[in-house]
Amino acid sequence: MKPANDTSIPDRQDFALGVFDHDREAILVIDPRTLRIVEANQGACLSLNYPYEALTQLLITDIESSIQDIFFWDEVSIGSYTDIAGMESLYRRGDDTFIPVEKSMRRFIVKDQEWLLLQFRNIATRKAQEEKLEHSASLISATLEATADGILVLRPDGGISHMNRNFSKIWQIPQELLADGNDREILAFIENLTLDPERYRLHMQDDGSGAALADFDTFELKDGRFLERYLVPLNINGRSSGTVFSFRDITQHRQAEDKLRRAKVEAESASRAKSDFLAVMSHEIRTPMNGILGMTDLTLETELTHQQRDYLSMVKASADSLLIIINDILDFSKIEAGKMELETIPYDLGTTLQDTVHMLTFRAEQKGLDMLLSIHPDVPLHISGDPGRLRQIIINLAGNAIKFTEKGQIELKVALYSADQLHFSVIDTGIGIPKDQQKSVFEAFTQADGSITRKFGGTGLGLSIVTHLVRLMGGKLWLESEPGQGSTFYFTMHFTSLPLDHTKPSVSSSAFVTGSKLGRPLNILLAEDNLINQKLAVTLLQKKGHRVHIANNGAEALDALHTEDFDLVLMDVQMPILDGLETTTRIRKGEAAGGKHLPIIAMTANAMQGDRERCLAAGMDDYISKPLNPNTMFATIEAVLNVQLASSHAPPIPTSTTESVFDYAAALTTSDQTVLGIIGDMFYRGCPEYVTHIRTALDASDAEALHLAAHSLKGLLANFSAEPARLQASLLEKMGESGNLNGASTHMTLLEDEIALFLPALESWVSQFSPHATDD
Repeated sequence: MKPANDTSIPDRQDFALGVFDHDREAILVIDPRTLRIVEANQGACLSLNYPYEALTQLLITDIESSIQDIFFWDEVSIGSYTDIAGMESLYRRGDDTFIPVEKSMRRFIVKDQEWLLLQFRNIATRKAQEEKLEHSASLISATLEATADGILVLRPDGGISHMNRNFSKIWQIPQELLADGNDREILAFIENLTLDPERYRLHMQDDGSGAALADFDTFELKDGRFLERYLVPLNINGRSSGTVFSFRDITQHRQAEDKLRRAKVEAESASRAKSDFLAVMSHEIRTPMNGILGMTDLTLETELTHQQRDYLSMVKASADSLLIIINDILDFSKIEAGKMELETIPYDLGTTLQDTVHMLTFRAEQKGLDMLLSIHPDVPLHISGDPGRLRQIIINLAGNAIKFTEKGQIELKVALYSADQLHFSVIDTGIGIPKDQQKSVFEAFTQADGSITRKFGGTGLGLSIVTHLVRLMGGKLWLESEPGQGSTFYFTMHFTSLPLDHTKPSVSSSAFVTGSKLGRPLNILLAEDNLINQKLAVTLLQKKGHRVHIANNGAEALDALHTEDFDLVLMDVQMPILDGLETTTRIRKGEAAGGKHLPIIAMTANAMQGDRERCLAAGMDDYISKPLNPNTMFATIEAVLNVQLASSHAPPIPTSTTESVFDYAAALTTSDQTVLGIIGDMFYRGCPEYVTHIRTALDASDAEALHLAAHSLKGLLANFSAEPARLQASLLEKMGESGNLNGASTHMTLLEDEIALFLPALESWVSQFSPHATDD
């Protein structure tokens, strides 16, 4: 009760009405006897979109319209009801829209009469969120069930939070276990299916920190299946809430991988078998070829009738053609195996091209064709690359041009294509190639026309090999041709231009002469099982004054070494009883204690990738490929023996005199006087720089640079048959290649002495054909 004299304080009824009207929830007062709404607060009017006067004229059943609400109010009207709390319902608003509500109702007494207090709140927002969550949950559940993977979610305590049907299917979990729902038994059943349960258990654990990273693993089951497992920690609001595991059956994938692996092994085995077959076939073909070519060369050096010489020349030409076919097949095999490699060395482009064209000129002249070479003045001549493979490309393209041309000419043109690429053109006036057949000529074992093979011969491998070589050189190959109007094959090649010093050396004197040979006759052991090859090698060696002892196999070679001292062994690789590689290995083991080193040179008809490396790995000093080339054989013998002398600090082979610096007659067997004059003038000017490169590399102890520089000079000296200087360059090349520079300074001095003798002789000889050739 408020004080009687205080009129400013509302009475209790005023407070009650104020609280009722401003309550945050909507409130209705219902007469349980009539179900009429007798009172409503402002919140109820706003929520139901009714004015107070209109709302208080309605029955509660005008607002609550669901079936369950109608049944409920029927019970209220007959006095059978209880208080309710948190019941959901659907209310009709004044604008005929509906809102979901959550309501509570309780009875209260006013003036001895019972009334119903109904409170409700709009839960539309909450319902929308619940529907969204339900939709998301349904979507996630459907996704988990639709995925082909088996999904398992574990709680932090290790219990199962969720697993989809595919998980139970992948792990083949019995229905009774699933029905029991015992997490421990289900997980134990799964673990027992794995081939290594302990490893599985270890890799299924999470540290529980929530910081673990995703993890991937594979498990093998006892039934032979393979399962791939992916683990992702489950973090909610930064806290670890368990772990999600994804399992996938990869048995078929693994089987396919195994099948592919076996196929790869079989393919590699087949490739090795093919390589072995080619090596054997190469050996079997090259061995008689060695006899045919060698004996033919020896016979051609004897007195013969004109007819006999013609016949033997045809035999040699046929054998040379067969050797080209063998080399093509071996090159193609290297390409297929991905083992075709290029070397990068400095060389003189002009010299290489002139030598190559000179080689082809004889074949062209035999058919009455002109063979022309045109080099644009802008083309740099001192470059680095692989001159041997460039020569092979040109010989193949120009050789084809000669083969398919009956009259006219073959021309090789060289020009700049870009700053670092050269453009080559091989132009003929031959039969031409139809446009619809031009693409196929670059494919292996393919000719533009089947009749071409019958008429002209060939393997169909040449252009395929050329295409690959051009690609390795960073260029491209294409052709233009019209039937009956000839063909032009174009190719480009990446190059690196090298500086060339044109300083003229200040020396003068002249001489022309013959003959470089070893300082003394040698006692040579020849280990060779083929009688023809024995005869050929013995004849070549004895003509040079050497003594030869023959061993028919490795065992005989070992016996001979126990009874006699030899200066050198020429060792065939493939021999009965004991092959050359094993024989060499035993020789080197026997030398290990004494410190001696017997020079051994491999002689083999094998020409596959890695053959040289296998010979060197067995302890051989060098490698000669059959058919034997006499010049190559003797040059190799000289190089190996001089390296041996240098490494043992023995006195080197004496230098030449001014009367033995190069073999004029031998030089003219590979080039005519005009070509030699041009090459000689260029080399005379550039030779000092080549020597400087070698000296610089040696002073820096740079073995690789020494190898490259000496190799380049050696090749140039060979053009003039300047054997004394070429031999010293070859020795330095071998030392650079082996990395052993002991004694290299001595050979560098000898090389410089030889060059000092050679250059004046070259200058004098060149001046005979062009008196001002060497003027600056």
